[in-house]
Amino acid sequence: MKRFISLILALVLAFSSASFASYAFAQDGEILSEPLVVDNPFYAGREIPSGSIDGATDASVVKSYDGATYYTPGKSLYTLVKNKCAEREYSFYIHVLSKGTRYSTTYSLKVFMDDLWSNATSDEIATGCTDGDYLRWQIGSMDIYSCKQVLAKDGYYYYKMRIVPFYYSTIEEEKAVDNVVNNFVASIDTNSLSDYEIIKKVHDFICSKSVYDHHANEYTYYDYTAYGTLVKGLSVCQGYANAFYRLCKELGYKARIVTSDPYKGCHAWNIVSLDGKYYFVDATWDDEIRDEGSGTDPYYFFLTNYEKSISEDTYYQHVLEPKYYDNQYYYDNYESKYDSKNYDADNKELFSQSKVRLSNKLYYYDGNEKKPAVTVTTGNGKLLEEGTDYKCVYTSNVNNGYASAFIYGMGSYENDVTRRYFEIRPSKSYTPWVTSRSADSISLKWSANGGGVSGYVVDIYKGGKWSTAAYVSSNAATISSLSSASIYYFRVRAYKKISRRTVYSEYSNNALAVTVPYKVATLKLSTSKKKITAKWNKVTGSGYQVQYSLKKNMSGAKTVTISGAKNKQKVFKKLKSKKKYYVRVRAFKQYNENGAKKYVYGAWSPKKSIKCK
Repeated sequence: MKRFISLILALVLAFSSASFASYAFAQDGEILSEPLVVDNPFYAGREIPSGSIDGATDASVVKSYDGATYYTPGKSLYTLVKNKCAEREYSFYIHVLSKGTRYSTTYSLKVFMDDLWSNATSDEIATGCTDGDYLRWQIGSMDIYSCKQVLAKDGYYYYKMRIVPFYYSTIEEEKAVDNVVNNFVASIDTNSLSDYEIIKKVHDFICSKSVYDHHANEYTYYDYTAYGTLVKGLSVCQGYANAFYRLCKELGYKARIVTSDPYKGCHAWNIVSLDGKYYFVDATWDDEIRDEGSGTDPYYFFLTNYEKSISEDTYYQHVLEPKYYDNQYYYDNYESKYDSKNYDADNKELFSQSKVRLSNKLYYYDGNEKKPAVTVTTGNGKLLEEGTDYKCVYTSNVNNGYASAFIYGMGSYENDVTRRYFEIRPSKSYTPWVTSRSADSISLKWSANGGGVSGYVVDIYKGGKWSTAAYVSSNAATISSLSSASIYYFRVRAYKKISRRTVYSEYSNNALAVTVPYKVATLKLSTSKKKITAKWNKVTGSGYQVQYSLKKNMSGAKTVTISGAKNKQKVFKKLKSKKKYYVRVRAFKQYNENGAKKYVYGAWSPKKSIKCK
């Protein structure tokens, strides 16, 4: 049974790009004469710079120069790169400060990039579900297309670098993964399932979605991604591990991707926390047991201890690569919490076998703390008592987004912990009003929602259906490309983005808005005895207003309203002979709002004058 290919692509890339030419370096200005390919150090099997594994929280020194912000290697720089890569930016600039050390050789740049990449994908600065390990194993290389020294001052060198990463998945593929993930998470009723049952569902879902691709190669990039596992249904262990990590994190569980030596075991799988302890999960090998029928237990590698995970190794597949994991951060947060035993699925007294129910999982923002009541029932039906058996701590439970209820075990459940999410959506959006209008656009504004929203969706009703007109970050929008003298309805809802998910408010009430008619472009005057005839081009609308006056500034002008857009002329009679008259015209649109007639007007045409006969 072929069980390990997960990092074959990485090794192919590493061998194909590990030979570097000699580069000509200048002492200042542009340093690289051609792009420098730097493989992900976790794929390439190279030594990682000392202290760079999960040591990403040191503060950056920050300086400004020529409108740009420069950072020394540290949390600010690593977070900047992390965010750009998480959004799959294919080319971006970073501004780097170096204290004393010059990045003037291939070696110095490679060491810098190894440090940058290992820390940008560190678990220490991971805040969501698509950074950290998920991101670490989705990039094959980070090419430096340019590196320019722009300044040397006060012991610091200032560099501007253009980074071009190679990703195994595109942003479009990640959006497809988002859809699968969000649908799966929505299908999990955390009120009726225990932690053990939820993790088991994650494991089974991944096994049901994919089969192992024995034909993976350096061109089938999807094999190494959650996209391959969850969308295409073909992947290798790296894809399985990414998918398991992603789903566990989305559901609020602590998990990591772990790997063996890329030159020996070349395998990736996971650890996940239950009852405050970590267990190993290998969905890849369990899925092959299912798919190939080569074993009797499709959960053989589910929630095992370390010894069990390596029990059937033939080539170090489950032996953790020590240079990735032999560091204080990993030991303190993970290795020291490994359980020495396999998870006991038959022990119904375990906290992770309990049903944890929230009295309410959906709220709307009102500025107050939300604290749903928590009920915990053990696997054998015993109702636990708050304050004796557990306590609740609520976090992020005021503003819009996903709030958490942490349930910490007490007494005989000491050190056990679980988490349940509940949702706080933005309050119903306020009805927008029109601030300005033209023949082809409407500008709207509305009162801003509280609770920290990410932005607003503006919908428009036209052609008998609603559609999205704009996404905006503030409480105002201008909607363009509209038809003149036309009636539209708009509605607004606020949204809050959390990682790759979005929560929405209810829609506002509908707001009616009307575009104005176009300006009358052509006006022609003719005269006969005590008469002036005005003719103009047709404009879409309900009719026209025509004004005439003896004064150039139109003071004291008389206004005549003409209904019907087809009526394109007006004859003014009983005028004064030998007097110069000034005439202008504009179109209007009539509409009804709340039972009242209202009007919007186009711009006046240019004035024309003529001496009346």
